Amino acid sequence: MSNKKGFTLFELIIVVIIIGVVMAISIPFMKKSYEQIRIENHTYNLQKILQFARQKAVLEQKIIRLNIDPSQKRYWLTTRNKRNGSADFKRLKGRYGRTYFWPEEVLVRTKKNYYEFLHNGEHDIIDIVLSIDQERGFAIVSDGHFESIQALALAKYQGK
Repeated sequence: MSNKKGFTLFELIIVVIIIGVVMAISIPFMKKSYEQIRIENHTYNLQKILQFARQKAVLEQKIIRLNIDPSQKRYWLTTRNKRNGSADFKRLKGRYGRTYFWPEEVLVRTKKNYYEFLHNGEHDIIDIVLSIDQERGFAIVSDGHFESIQALALAKYQGK
């Protein structure tokens, strides 16, 4: 009778196979969850930047513009600069003047390439859709007056 303690090769192979099967089943779910978290995060950030633009326009009594380049998957804020009779836009200074990027897998749909926020609190009608596919994503919407800027799940948005 042998007093050797340990696992046989057969037992180790069975454990490795079980771990492999569990991982193969769980990885697609984890990937979908990760993509969903990323799209939620980018939607939340864009919504906050839009709210910031509206507040800054009112506080500084200036026109603030959110510029969107869907083909390059980027967006940035500018402010109207009135000098010598011309009305051009320049980037905001500081943190909100930088260019923001969406991840490559995010699909961006918008009806306009820019949205303006006026000094009286009004703004253009906002309709921006960020999605991963037809079912997963969010729409950022507002009617353009004093309504809050909302993020809606695609299923709720498509029902509107």
